[in-house]
Amino acid sequence: MMANERVRIGNVQVAKILFDFVNEEVLPDMNIDSDTFWSGAELIIAELSPHRMHEGKCTDITTYKTFLYDIGYLLPQTNDENFQINTINVDNEISVQVAPQLVVPLVDARRCSLHDALYSTDAISDCDSCERTNENNQKRGEKVISFTRKFLDQSIPLTSNFSHTDAIQYSIVNGEVKVRNLFRQIGNQIISCDKGVPHAIVFVHHDLHIEIQIDRKNCRNDIAGIKGVIIESALTTIVDCEDSIAVVDVYDKIQLNRNWLSLMKDNELRLSSRSLLFVRHVGHLLFTDAILNNDNQEIPEGILDALITTLIAVHNLNDRTKDNIKNSHKGSIYIVKPKQHGPVGIMDEERRTTVNRSVCIRESKDRLVFIDTGFLDRTGDEMHTSMEAGSLMQKTQMKDTKWFMAYERNNVEKGLKWGLSGTAQIGKGMWALPDMMAAMIEQKISHLKAGATCAWVPSSTAATLHALHYHQVDVFARQIELIASCSLSNNYLDDLLTIPILRTTLTSE
Repeated sequence: MMANERVRIGNVQVAKILFDFVNEEVLPDMNIDSDTFWSGAELIIAELSPHRMHEGKCTDITTYKTFLYDIGYLLPQTNDENFQINTINVDNEISVQVAPQLVVPLVDARRCSLHDALYSTDAISDCDSCERTNENNQKRGEKVISFTRKFLDQSIPLTSNFSHTDAIQYSIVNGEVKVRNLFRQIGNQIISCDKGVPHAIVFVHHDLHIEIQIDRKNCRNDIAGIKGVIIESALTTIVDCEDSIAVVDVYDKIQLNRNWLSLMKDNELRLSSRSLLFVRHVGHLLFTDAILNNDNQEIPEGILDALITTLIAVHNLNDRTKDNIKNSHKGSIYIVKPKQHGPVGIMDEERRTTVNRSVCIRESKDRLVFIDTGFLDRTGDEMHTSMEAGSLMQKTQMKDTKWFMAYERNNVEKGLKWGLSGTAQIGKGMWALPDMMAAMIEQKISHLKAGATCAWVPSSTAATLHALHYHQVDVFARQIELIASCSLSNNYLDDLLTIPILRTTLTSE
């Protein structure tokens, strides 16, 4: 099929491959006919496509703010900031559980092997003949086992200060876990066993599962017969339409939507075995030739994503029974909108969303499930917005600037003030160095200490290792401490508008 073959619908032209995908794969079994959907899509495209842009420079902060108010970039600040979000039908993975959030075109990482994540990354040092090799390196394996035992001691400690390191056998006796001659009360933990000899013991810590798998035939000489430790990792995953490498043209877009369709129609996977899925749309800065408007121009790709992914997600709401849960137990569709301009923003990746955050959240307070920050995209927009003001600091220097520190504090403080704790996620940005897991283990715990209930990771391995932090920090207890110890009404506007002008002279070095 030719890429430029199109079907005219009113004033828009739709790529035939997209037209056929929707009509032949998405709409069947739905109470929506083709004419109704496409005529509605035409109206949405005409109404929501952007029509103009503003330009301007700044001088001092007062003049700068006046200019931004005049062009509508800054919205009037009101005293009505004492609202609370009222979102209902939010799944537990978002509202009351805290864990990493995976952001990928299509991968699941609900439960993953801690042994594999440690063995395959620099989380375990290569020193002392412990290199990663294709064949099993016994010395490296011993380090993995040692690391895992310490994690078990921290998360599910044994009685009388005994250690999992000394365990030589796990068994179940009268509803209790027996480790050597020690007993630990199970409580509400889940047990899978056969005549007292467990194949797996699943513990619950900070509302996350830790599964000790036991198989003496396949335990690689583990003294207690532990085959592996599976930990609950990414409770939520954002299926990413925005990925600029995986999704480039209309053919890639259809393949991603076809994958999304298969997940929304899947009757066999149970929610407890798979991450709860969000779908992230492309921001309105990008355009697509999948549909051309009345002026024969490409339409915003984010509008196309909103139309198609939401239509597909309706399959998740149809034919819902107790044994037929495709994604959400609560019957909700979860959408992440990045790079929004104006009072509908969710992902704080652009400067205009940052400075109008209270208006953004108030406008969406009845359907909000997620706010976040993101260093890479947000810093890029800071540079793009202010480039005419002069030379700006390098990106590596941005984390020490007034605007960035205010940006991070404002996200958590306002999220707590507006009642997100226990209802919606307060997120932090991506770890963008997928080969540097040791550094991530050392540094990313700071997101939890700052009060975030989730933070982004780029892979299932990173999700598994970042999940360790959620056993070390009780995030909801930390949020209570923050509410008691700091003001939730700080006004950071001047700091947020402080442009990171380069104040030093660059040299050839």
